[in-house]
Amino acid sequence: MALLVGMRLLTEYVPPETFGVVSLVLGIMTLGSNFLCYPILQATLRFYPDHASNAGHLRATVENILFKSTAVLAAFILLAGIACTLLQRTALTPFIIVAALVVVETFKSLEFNFLSAARRQRSFALYTAADGILRPGLAVLAVIVLGSSAEAVLAGFLAAAILLLLPMRLFKVSASSTDKAALENIELRRELWKYAMPLAPLAFIGWVSSLSDRYIIGGILGAEQVGIYAAAYGIGSRVVSFIPGVLSSTLRPVYFEAVSSKNSYLARKSLQTWALTVGVSCAFVCITVYVLRREIASLLLAQNYGNAADLLPWIGVGYSLSMLSHVFGASVYASKRTQWLLVIHGCGALASVVFGVLFICAFGVPGAAAAVPVYFGIELIVSIMAFRKCSS
Repeated sequence: MALLVGMRLLTEYVPPETFGVVSLVLGIMTLGSNFLCYPILQATLRFYPDHASNAGHLRATVENILFKSTAVLAAFILLAGIACTLLQRTALTPFIIVAALVVVETFKSLEFNFLSAARRQRSFALYTAADGILRPGLAVLAVIVLGSSAEAVLAGFLAAAILLLLPMRLFKVSASSTDKAALENIELRRELWKYAMPLAPLAFIGWVSSLSDRYIIGGILGAEQVGIYAAAYGIGSRVVSFIPGVLSSTLRPVYFEAVSSKNSYLARKSLQTWALTVGVSCAFVCITVYVLRREIASLLLAQNYGNAADLLPWIGVGYSLSMLSHVFGASVYASKRTQWLLVIHGCGALASVVFGVLFICAFGVPGAAAAVPVYFGIELIVSIMAFRKCSS
């Protein structure tokens, strides 16, 4: 709810063109962050049940890896900024903001993963709500003070991330002094990398599936249309993922714990419950979004984003299929046969490019929205096939 209210607040002060530029910048940042950091973050979720009695042991090893990977990514961003400054006389400030944002967001995600894995739902919910309030709130404040620009919005996002990370680090699922030797735990490091390495190519593949359409729209139709589409996508995806997000936070740790303890009955039961409740809730929300699409757009987006209303049902259906795909994909993570994820998301990425280009060229921004259920539907079919293979 905080995220939805925040979207309305943000679109009131940020015009579509600026919002589009911010979306494109964050998309590039996400690509780099996912490639270097996402695999280890995902491994943290899966390995936590195996190391729950000594969480600091896992934390120390993961943090050591992430410090190095975020340092490399931040250095690359700064070098790119210096090159652009020298060659094109552009300002270095945006690159500094993005480099800092990458580092802070990565460690914020790590804290969220530990809270979720430890099933500390109250803390997870409070921090998530705080993030949904601080992020748009400080971005709007930055726009009011510094003017409407992508740099101002990104600076607001950075300030929000820092303010949220500080208490999360202070009250973290912490390591005790006896866990310092975990920094040198070569065996655990090897296990983490063995699990994580097949996930690294997913950074690009997943980025293509979820974000490439924005760059296709930007190349064909311009940044303003990217802003309208990104705003509609943000609303549609968040409305649909509202209930599935809660279910995922609740049932995924249960499922992983059941698999780790070899409790096949509980594992099967929790996955069945997860899939059924996600499917029913998504169907209900999609019908509601279709009927009330204009009211939702009017309530949650500023007037100059009005064309987004007709995009919401397509995005809602597509994201519902994605939510179901994530449920069946959890079995791949649990079985540690992560190579199957390349197949699942590779098929979705290929479909997103093919259908995205065809539909956008033929129908413009509405075509981009109509393509979302197509490629996420293909991804869901492949994820069900992978689930059967990993369960056999």
